[in-house]
Amino acid sequence: MFNMYEQVYIMNRMQANMRNTDEYTDLLGKATQAFGKETGYTVNFMVAGDERHDRGEDAALTIDFGNGPVNFLAEIKLTTNDAVVGRMMHQIHDTNRRWIFVTRYVPTPWAKKLKEAGVQFIDTAGNAYVNEAPALVFMYGNRLQEAGLRRVERGVFGIAATKILFALFCIDGLENATLREIADAAGVALGGVPATLQTLTYQGFILELAGGKRKLVKKKELLQKWIAAYVAKIPQKTLVNKYTANRDNFWEDVEIGPLGARWGGEVAANKLTHYLKPEIITLYTNGPIENLITRLKLRKDDIGKIEIRRQFWNFETPAPVKDIVPVLLVYADLLAAPDPRNLETAKMVYNDHLKRYFE
Repeated sequence: MFNMYEQVYIMNRMQANMRNTDEYTDLLGKATQAFGKETGYTVNFMVAGDERHDRGEDAALTIDFGNGPVNFLAEIKLTTNDAVVGRMMHQIHDTNRRWIFVTRYVPTPWAKKLKEAGVQFIDTAGNAYVNEAPALVFMYGNRLQEAGLRRVERGVFGIAATKILFALFCIDGLENATLREIADAAGVALGGVPATLQTLTYQGFILELAGGKRKLVKKKELLQKWIAAYVAKIPQKTLVNKYTANRDNFWEDVEIGPLGARWGGEVAANKLTHYLKPEIITLYTNGPIENLITRLKLRKDDIGKIEIRRQFWNFETPAPVKDIVPVLLVYADLLAAPDPRNLETAKMVYNDHLKRYFE
């Protein structure tokens, strides 16, 4: 299939490139299967792994057109955009190797653009352009199954995806970490990460750049979607219980950091703005609840105004004030309790601490 030089070249690349292997294998498997079903040609492939080198392939595949296998180096992307096409044209003109673009779905206008640019491609819907003698294949107009599209569109609003988005917002450049690193930071199972990244890419919130890099874009629009998902799904999942304390303003002079806890909501907003007088006292913790209750002298009360919540993230970020949760969570919790003063304070928190990132 491949000569000795090509095998050494490919294997060296694959040993160095161990990036998103499961995600790429799934996409490539579906695309080659769709191409084989539409054309009857036999396709075999090998997938590269993590840490792509610039201009390195994601996979190597062969297509047997009936007179012997033809070898391709594959660039795999979740979506089609100008940056992807430009990169593929650069690879085609800059090397003497045979490249093919593999993606989830190529709409008809992009299929025609790719053909005009001389970029060969296959997708998971069976659309393709392959021009290798003796074969000339150009198929477009095949659509993805609607059920699959609906799953992708809804996926960003799931609990796991909401937690992943929180981590992506809070940790600069996390979208370029490994799937395992993203899962660990977000406190979710590994399996939820590829689907979330795919959904964000499909909806235009992650842009795929040269060198296999990702960039989170349209962040303000995405923030609004995240806020809606957060308010609907996370607060009720994290609440442990409500409590009452012996004195109203205990939060002013107690340190909860050594107890594995952080102030959230109105207390954190007060410490950030010195404006809002807290009525609901919110604490997030990843430590033993009993220690916190004993140290703060709390008693359980179903109508109490002290809320202890479980920390749902697994990372530390610099905070402008000691012992508070990430500022984005302060903002979200203020919006989740839409008292006029909370909304006014949320605007202050956004303008002072978040606006420069999201806008």
